[in-house]
Amino acid sequence: MKRARTKMAEEEGCFDLVERAVHLLRQVPFSTLVVFYIGAIPFVMGLLFFLADMSASPFAATRCAGGAFGLTLLYVWMRVWQSVFCGLLYNQAAQREPDPLSLPKLLRRAYFQLTRASWGLLILPLAALVMIPFGWVYAYFQNLCIVDPASDSMVKSAEKARALSKPWPKQNHYVIAILYGFGYLVFFNIISVLAQLPALLKSLGGIESEFTLSYHWIGNSTFMAVVCGLTYLVVEPFIKSAYVLRFHASESITTGEDLLADLKRIPPRRRAAGVVRIGLVFLLAFGTLPAPAKEPAATAAIDVQELDITVDRVMQEREFTWRMPQEYAPEVDGEKGFLATFFESVAQWLKSSLEKFGEALERFFEWLGDRFSDQDSRAEKSSGLDPSFFKGLSVFALVILAVVLLIFLVKAFLARRQPPPQLEEIKARTVKVDLDDERVIATMLAEDEWIALARELAAQGDLRKAMRAWFLAGLAYLSRMDTLTILHSKSNLDYQGELKRRARRNPEVIPVFADNITRFERAWYGLHSATIGDLQELELNLERMRHGFEA
Repeated sequence: MKRARTKMAEEEGCFDLVERAVHLLRQVPFSTLVVFYIGAIPFVMGLLFFLADMSASPFAATRCAGGAFGLTLLYVWMRVWQSVFCGLLYNQAAQREPDPLSLPKLLRRAYFQLTRASWGLLILPLAALVMIPFGWVYAYFQNLCIVDPASDSMVKSAEKARALSKPWPKQNHYVIAILYGFGYLVFFNIISVLAQLPALLKSLGGIESEFTLSYHWIGNSTFMAVVCGLTYLVVEPFIKSAYVLRFHASESITTGEDLLADLKRIPPRRRAAGVVRIGLVFLLAFGTLPAPAKEPAATAAIDVQELDITVDRVMQEREFTWRMPQEYAPEVDGEKGFLATFFESVAQWLKSSLEKFGEALERFFEWLGDRFSDQDSRAEKSSGLDPSFFKGLSVFALVILAVVLLIFLVKAFLARRQPPPQLEEIKARTVKVDLDDERVIATMLAEDEWIALARELAAQGDLRKAMRAWFLAGLAYLSRMDTLTILHSKSNLDYQGELKRRARRNPEVIPVFADNITRFERAWYGLHSATIGDLQELELNLERMRHGFEA
């Protein structure tokens, strides 16, 4: 692709910029993409969980404030690692070594993104409604991820991001149109893949599920939210790469850094030290202090209040709440305002989260204390693994396996010695069916009941429904003879193919059933009127099928 202009100080073609952005992403190591997804994946998963919880949970009103606060923390987390990702892309484009990361720098980035970039959630939709300033506003919030507030003051970093979002507005708007058009293509491609995946599993593995019976679940809001989240994870690295190159080109007008980058590309050098330093941020050191010895607790009476609190906490777990109706937050007095109510809910959520974390930490230290209680024997071993522990665990597992096997053998022996249960006669039930409903299948009534219903409808003069009753009687008979498996998802053509495979010993039944399908479909789905002759032929065909199986 030929560029319209060769100087970086002049406006670069939008397709050239997108092409260079793709090439930049191909040049960076895989660890750089991992940095982006470390921040993006938790936020996308948290957003999906928040939407599903607010739409289906019975405790949505009480969890809304805490969930929104947690989602805000995940958003800041994502913006911080996106800024680190953009910094790595910028260093790759400028051919320079990345600066080492440290915890104070990450905290400074987090404060900068929280105070500046969080306004994008409100300003970007408003700018999109007005349309004209959207390109500049969008470029400004993208540049906030590229500037480094750790090397300069936050005010100067924000001014730099705003100043470098103004050059080349035509290129900016074209790049937004191209990348968002690419996003729509990715969106529809993901929908196509996820929509065809159940059918592919059914064809290759024979896995039948509700997703293969119909495609109404495609319009589900949760499915569309998942597709939007996957689309964001695919497209956003390309957007960040394009705006990093645009930022670098705009800054090079005054610094000439693009010329230094061209000189450094001969020869290219790999950089892995920065990625290793990024990984050091995730190392956490836990002190393994010996747990204090606990005195045996005395047997005490049951505390009714504590029991009620425990029951309420257990009932709020996910396996018990999915069928419960939603609770609405109690009305508060007029003395408390919106902010007071919100911060009170956030404080309660933080308190409960810290209590759960403290309980988990306490259980962990209890287990650790039991594990490392014998300090004298541990001092003689060079490693922290105790062979006697794994030996005892293996013996315990073998004992459990032997007990389970013994129980299984005893049950099998007793089941073989017991006499077969005597089958009780099942009284025929009269089930009212609506033959106009397409969901009616042959197994809803017995064969004789379909025949009685067909004769009753014929006596009333409704020959069309009577034909369907005779046809379903034939299907019920073939199902009773174990030659057809009746399912909602099967068509008459599927039944005909299944009968050809399973009724090879009775070949005379196959053309009779095919004649039933032809007569029924032309009267039920076609323009042919049902006649007495058709009903008589269906009745005779049923007798022919019986004679074919009895011969």
